Amino acid sequence: MLTDHSFGGLTTVNTFLTRPNLFQTRFAMSPSLWSNDLELVSKMVKHLSSEASTTSFLFMNVAGTKGERMTAPLAKMKPLLEKHSSKCSNWHIDVYEAEGHMTTPVIGQLSAYRNYLKDWPLPYTEVLKGLDLIVKHADKVSKKYDYEIQPNENKTTLGYHLLGEKIVRTPLIPLNKSLSCTLIQRTLMIA
Repeated sequence: MLTDHSFGGLTTVNTFLTRPNLFQTRFAMSPSLWSNDLELVSKMVKHLSSEASTTSFLFMNVAGTKGERMTAPLAKMKPLLEKHSSKCSNWHIDVYEAEGHMTTPVIGQLSAYRNYLKDWPLPYTEVLKGLDLIVKHADKVSKKYDYEIQPNENKTTLGYHLLGEKIVRTPLIPLNKSLSCTLIQRTLMIA
């Protein structure tokens, strides 16, 4: 992960364009894209017009209080990213109307992580569909983030639901993924 602010945000965006696979995710907080006559905006146009594609995540934000100089470059980039979403589908842009340039990194971190990790949590309604789905979701997310995700929290949620609804009377102690799935499926069929 690479994250930086202002002129450092230029480096973050530049690595996205020149070395897209160097980092899995980048947060460019209020990058000074206006510098050098919008050079990075022009590079973005060339990059997106090329055959290159990337799966890395790019988050950018800007303070609305700084005026056109800061907001105009992002306003130009957003339609480009939307138009070329087949090559670069993993991005998000925020404009904070009430914030200043120096507060965008603080305010932006939460939004950046929420957008980057948006598919990590499994919705409660999906958890209730069973252990097989929980395990599949953990495997999918593990591949995306290149990090093994254990589905423990979701398994616990499912267990509490099954106990609360009196579908099972005693907690199941999962010994492994496949045995857990089999035990819960048999329990649901009996109940």
